[in-house]
Amino acid sequence: MNDILAKVIRRLGVGGQTLSMFGGLATDIVSCDVSSIEKSRHVLTDTFMRKNFSVLRDNHMCTPLCDLQIVIPAYNVEKYIEQCVDSVLAQETQFSFRVFIVNDGSTDSTPQILEKYVGHPQVTIVNQTNKGLSEARNTGIKDIIGRYVMFVDSDDYLLPGAVESLMSVAVDTSDDLVQGAYNVFYDDTQSVDHTTRGVTSEVRSAVYQAGRLPGFAWGKVFKAELFKNIIFPPGMWYEDTIMGMCVFPLIKTYSTVTSPVYCYRKRRGSITASQATPRALETWWVTEGIAREWKEMGVEKKQSLYDFMFCQFRCNYDRVHLLNDKSVDRAMFILTCDLMAREFAGFCTEKKSETLFEKSLRTYDFGLYDMCCKLM
Repeated sequence: MNDILAKVIRRLGVGGQTLSMFGGLATDIVSCDVSSIEKSRHVLTDTFMRKNFSVLRDNHMCTPLCDLQIVIPAYNVEKYIEQCVDSVLAQETQFSFRVFIVNDGSTDSTPQILEKYVGHPQVTIVNQTNKGLSEARNTGIKDIIGRYVMFVDSDDYLLPGAVESLMSVAVDTSDDLVQGAYNVFYDDTQSVDHTTRGVTSEVRSAVYQAGRLPGFAWGKVFKAELFKNIIFPPGMWYEDTIMGMCVFPLIKTYSTVTSPVYCYRKRRGSITASQATPRALETWWVTEGIAREWKEMGVEKKQSLYDFMFCQFRCNYDRVHLLNDKSVDRAMFILTCDLMAREFAGFCTEKKSETLFEKSLRTYDFGLYDMCCKLM
């Protein structure tokens, strides 16, 4: 029924008035009592077991030895790693930087390629058994020696002037975070889409509001203190969830740079391209696990965080819905409603575009939620 409604609404034009007209037809109220919540948790656990993890850790804040610490996690990237590292080392800038490359148990020729950088005065190479992207990044920030931190994925590369562009703004404004624009290119074509993405306008020292920053770790420089007690969720997919749920809520001001600083490679078979698997449920376990640690990490529940969570919940839906299992969709919805009730009692969205989605979560209306997620 909701699939048909979604097609009708798309044809009429997605808008608040159109959604309101048909929203009632999608109504499917579910129970969110203690028993239903417990059953829902069992449904998700039976589909993919939740791992115990924490995003809290005391990283070692050393006396700064450089302006910028650049972390590159590397796993089986023999085709790309040299281009990535060389693009970093080729940066011409007034700011000092050190590069930490974490070889995450690569089984191809990545370790041999990295040998060419052994002894380079700006490069530190760390080898570890395979633990995943999150843990590789965590190894790279275990000892923080820079005033600022930057993450570069090993199949991407920096554009000339990237470090100078980002760091000059960071130092001039003393902002907690500076975001640059980026380009996208595809692994199978090597053609670069030069459409500037991620940043639509230049911003200086603005107070953060939900949706104003792309939710990934790369393409940014961060004040090192932001990672004093925070790590990426160990051993989990969707590691960048900490950006919107942990890091962004902690920043006071940020700036943006409209010129592209980063080239992002889209690869077939990457994590984001292969989510139709039960492990996609880690998107929920990561969301729930981070929320449980908000208080300990000092995250305040502000309007900006509340508004961001609607984006996170829709992301969760898009990933898990690929499993094509209505019972799993429904179980995650019930747990989402429970999280909203526990963590955001009394909050109300200020965005008209989110009114119906918010209503679905506050009234336990799975049908309305399902339709909103299909259309937004």
